[in-house]
Amino acid sequence: MRSLAEDKAKSRRSIKVAAVVGLLLLGASIIWILSGILSPRGPKALPDISFNTIDGRTLDPESLAGRPLLIKFWATSCRVCLQEIPEIEALYREFAPAGFEVIAVAASWDLPDAVVILSKKRAFPWPVVLDPDGAIEKRFGGIEATPTHFFILPDGRIAFRHLGALDTRALADRLRTLVY
Repeated sequence: MRSLAEDKAKSRRSIKVAAVVGLLLLGASIIWILSGILSPRGPKALPDISFNTIDGRTLDPESLAGRPLLIKFWATSCRVCLQEIPEIEALYREFAPAGFEVIAVAASWDLPDAVVILSKKRAFPWPVVLDPDGAIEKRFGGIEATPTHFFILPDGRIAFRHLGALDTRALADRLRTLVY
């Protein structure tokens, strides 16, 4: 027969083992989550894809080559997307004369009519693209939420993928080094 002291010792060992296993699982989960954040999915360079704008133009990789490019995946229902428009518009107006381009790709779940109406109402100075079947989203590694931004360098490499509100000051600093 085991004594009460032996049962308590065994119970403490079981608790310690469970705590160590829990910490190991927690650590592995954190590493798994951070690996997805720190090593972004998707292409390393601008995919070979054409963008058909709502005003009937086609933008292909050749027409975009040699210039910095911001591709913004957005939705008309996305509050952050709409709130950051004035900052991106100021960035666009400052750097577009030096070759900077912005392409706003409407999320596949957005209603095309709503995108067209809002784009015209707000008079976006950049091209707006519909992606109703999600083909563009897929070429960029999938878009889980909006806004998602891709900044492409003049040589076609993707400098960063950013989910959420864009730090337009940091992007302006980067653009100054590229275009001036």
